[in-house]
Amino acid sequence: MRRHCQLFADCRWVGKWKEVISIYLSIYLSIYLSIYPNPFIASYLTSLYILFISIPVYLSIYLSIYPSLFVSIYLSIYLSQSIRIYLSIYLSIYLSIYLSQSIRIYLSIYLSQSIRIYLSIYLSIYLSQSIRIYLSIYLSIYLSIYLSIYPSLFSSIYLSIYLSIYLSIYLSIYMHCCCQLTRYQTHPSRTSPSMNPFYLKSLSSFPTVFERYST
Repeated sequence: MRRHCQLFADCRWVGKWKEVISIYLSIYLSIYLSIYPNPFIASYLTSLYILFISIPVYLSIYLSIYPSLFVSIYLSIYLSQSIRIYLSIYLSIYLSIYLSQSIRIYLSIYLSQSIRIYLSIYLSIYLSQSIRIYLSIYLSIYLSIYLSIYPSLFSSIYLSIYLSIYLSIYLSIYMHCCCQLTRYQTHPSRTSPSMNPFYLKSLSSFPTVFERYST
């Protein structure tokens, strides 16, 4: 770049000197040809004049086009590289942020669903086993207590009912017999023939038999 700038400066310096020389030559030729007219010299000098005029024009056109081309090419290359670098940096930063957010969101959703599924499966299995164990323990304790209490309760209730019925029947018969016995002892002629002394004696001995069996 520095070399091209130096070349451009040199070309501009040469163009200025050629413009100055062409002006002096044009003045000198106009004076000389007005004094010494010669066709050969005139043609030669006109060719030199045209040459010195065309060269700066050509150089000015060339220098006006060449730096613009060089600058455009340089700017295109430089800007393309700069834009490429900036775009790569921007895209890398943007993609890193976007991908990190996307990966974070995706991982959060995926992990939440996975954890939910795994937790549901684990809890279903664990709770089924735990409920089974607790139910078995509870049933074993309940049955042990129930079976330890229920027979005694059942036997006590059954015995109480049985004894109450038995005692009610016995007491009713015994009271009837006692009444008949007292009537027989007080008024033997008024008692019925079925109430013989042997029957009454057996009824009177019934409480002792019952007490013997009950003990």
